[in-house]
Amino acid sequence: IQIYLNEEVVEFRGDNEKLTHVVLKSGLEISADIAIITIGIKPSVDFLKDTYVKVDQGVIVDSNLRTTIPNIFAAGDVAQIYDPLYNIPMLHPTWGNAKKQGRIAAINMTGGNMIYKGAIPIQTIRIFGFKAIAVGITHSKKNFDEISWVSFEKEQCRKLVLRNNRLVGVLVLGKDIDKKTLKPLLKKIVTQQIEVDHFSSLLLEEDLDFETLFNEI
Repeated sequence: IQIYLNEEVVEFRGDNEKLTHVVLKSGLEISADIAIITIGIKPSVDFLKDTYVKVDQGVIVDSNLRTTIPNIFAAGDVAQIYDPLYNIPMLHPTWGNAKKQGRIAAINMTGGNMIYKGAIPIQTIRIFGFKAIAVGITHSKKNFDEISWVSFEKEQCRKLVLRNNRLVGVLVLGKDIDKKTLKPLLKKIVTQQIEVDHFSSLLLEEDLDFETLFNEI
């Protein structure tokens, strides 16, 4: 994979409505037949830096979605709140989390006392006939371990991320993934941070069935 640093895309070129080239600001022209565009999430909090509202990557909130000023709440992509996997305040920038946070913030604004218990990051995608599900921490860091399995013949792979022998993240890729069944199951087992020490060898089995394995423990 060739990575181009300090570059920007300035033009897409194509023929008969089909992409053929990507042009960078340096003038370099790269042959391409598909472009995936993503810029990530960066909350706009600069306007709050000279106020009593505490900010970091986003707006720091407590479990009620309340900021450091009691009558001001924040929810959605801008809210930085306790993460049950990293054990530090994190951004949870997904539509599902924003919807849940907005509801809880609204209830608490009107006198309620509902607690937001944090969120487990979940991403799904389908591309080139492959389905992928990523749940929890999928990029391991210091003091994390990984268990990986790949089959080019079956066109499948999986990666499990562990911290202190507890499951904190799963990435599954393949053509025959049942997302409807597997997505809530993976969310459940990552949320519980199940200890895998006594069955870690099973996670490398070619015919691993997550549902059967984790329903038995």
